[in-house]
Amino acid sequence: MNIPHRTAAVAMGSFVLLGLPDGTLGVAWPSMRTSFGLPLAALGGLLAPVTVAYLVAGATSGHLIARIGMQRVLIGSLALFVIGLSLIAASPVWWFLPLGTSVVGLGAGALDAAVNALAATHGAQRLLGLLHGAYSAGGALGPLLVVSAVTLGLTWRGAYGVLAGLAVILTLATWLAGSWQLPASSRPVEGPGVITVAEQSPAPGHSGAWRSISRSEWALLVVALGAFFLYTGTEVAAGQWTYTFLTTGEHIDIRLAAAAVSGFWWGQTLVRTASGFIAVRLGPDRLIDVSLGAALVAAAVLWLAPSEALKLLALAVFGGGLGPLFPTLISLTPSRFGSRAVQVVGYQVGAAAIGGTVLTGLAGIVFQQWGLHLLPPLLVAGVATTLLLHHVGQWLVRRPASRPREAGVTEQADR
Repeated sequence: MNIPHRTAAVAMGSFVLLGLPDGTLGVAWPSMRTSFGLPLAALGGLLAPVTVAYLVAGATSGHLIARIGMQRVLIGSLALFVIGLSLIAASPVWWFLPLGTSVVGLGAGALDAAVNALAATHGAQRLLGLLHGAYSAGGALGPLLVVSAVTLGLTWRGAYGVLAGLAVILTLATWLAGSWQLPASSRPVEGPGVITVAEQSPAPGHSGAWRSISRSEWALLVVALGAFFLYTGTEVAAGQWTYTFLTTGEHIDIRLAAAAVSGFWWGQTLVRTASGFIAVRLGPDRLIDVSLGAALVAAAVLWLAPSEALKLLALAVFGGGLGPLFPTLISLTPSRFGSRAVQVVGYQVGAAAIGGTVLTGLAGIVFQQWGLHLLPPLLVAGVATTLLLHHVGQWLVRRPASRPREAGVTEQADR
């Protein structure tokens, strides 16, 4: 079933908006904390409420879609973006910042789940790949927006004001586009990210299915959640702290540093958009190995290279290496967990959101105490541990006791 082009265009625009605040915050943070006299590690205090709000909104979005319809949920989500971004832009005191980011988190969680549900239930696999690429493109545009606003004398507040204006435009476009109905045979999907595998997963089993899970399967679940926790934490820490590392730690010009952070997001955009096609040729396990290997080498270059140009190039390669991991790791879930796959994906997305907040916040505390020069070794450690967990998961899958009991799901790993 095809989605009208205008609806697909608005959906992709919404995912660009999803990525823009993530790319903006890390570059705006040095100026923001100076405005309110905040310590370096206070960035974690802004990320924590976003995560909680995101998880709550994503978990309830299915019920909201069932009660008031897809279009109203999307318009409400974008309206929350307008409110939250406006609160940040106009914040007279520091506590407006976590308040604003919390409201943005509510809008992001519902918008993420709703748009993905629309694409997945219509069988729009190409659109799903483009949506994730659009998110990374938004992340790439964020640093450029902040630097442009500062250059024009608008400060970081002007950048968030521009984001609020974009959210207003997308709200109107969503209202005018129409064609937001889900197929009659589909049910709203609860939780952000679950829909990524909904179209290829068996129907979720009843709650009693978890009573028969073996110790090996429990171990596999822990490993899978740990991989998402570490990978996403490493990715978010890189996206939020690299600009401060380059400008404060390496004393690189702010425009060049912003371009480098943008390169991190663009690298992620390009590889993530093509990851679905690459996985068909390499297979998901090999793609993960290659991606993590490239990211590991890039993090080592960022750490050890004496040349400034090499460090900036390494950052783009690092983003590209991490790009395909999220959708590819999720694609392995049906073959590893069978009828529990939909539930497990929800847990994986939750682990990813928590990892992004916890590890980024802890990194801020480390940098405040011992210096920003520790960012590259922390990135090396995060990627290396994720690679280790992936191989532990492969080993557990090869054990007969850890394989899913449901027939006919193994072949889905290569889809």
